[in-house]
Amino acid sequence: MNTFAIKIAKQAEKVDFENLSPGEQENLFDNRKYDAARDVIYAFKVAIVVSPGKVKKQNVLKRDFKLADTLLVGIRDFTGFTLTGIHPLSEEYQVTRTDEKGLEGEARAGIKLLFVSFKPVGRTKEEIKTGRTSILQSFDEENAQWLFKKLYLENHFDYKFLIAVQKKAEQESASFICEVDVQGKNRSLLPNIAHKRVACVDKL
Repeated sequence: MNTFAIKIAKQAEKVDFENLSPGEQENLFDNRKYDAARDVIYAFKVAIVVSPGKVKKQNVLKRDFKLADTLLVGIRDFTGFTLTGIHPLSEEYQVTRTDEKGLEGEARAGIKLLFVSFKPVGRTKEEIKTGRTSILQSFDEENAQWLFKKLYLENHFDYKFLIAVQKKAEQESASFICEVDVQGKNRSLLPNIAHKRVACVDKL
């Protein structure tokens, strides 16, 4: 039995524009130039920690990671900044393997994610049917959402996200709420949605 937990990093670390790949730069600053005087980039991580072992029979359907077909990650309730770009963006599936590493943080109860506005329609819906697209995303000034499909989940347990922001003039401490759900056949496999406020730091 592959029981699992979600770990959300406590902090998002500032990243220099020059240290990003060309693809990351293009995604974060689509149709505009990076401005060092106003643009700031932060990176944060979410990890799936799988721990084979026995669980109570009544919890089997909710705890086996093999049943997962969707990972939902959302960020919202921004303080101290306005969101202007995100990475990764939607992409076609490629077979890759990453090292599985846990992160500081803990899964705890939180409010349910509202992915109603993220239902696939049109071209995106067709891409899901063909199985080619492994990541879907959407964002605006108030929230960002990512959906990772089963083929991607099978090869990734460590997820890195980049956000481009413009800090507010009052220099309020920057932070956001990150929520994560793991689902199988449209049913959550977690006892509670993983939920944490992540602090944005310029130096660790």
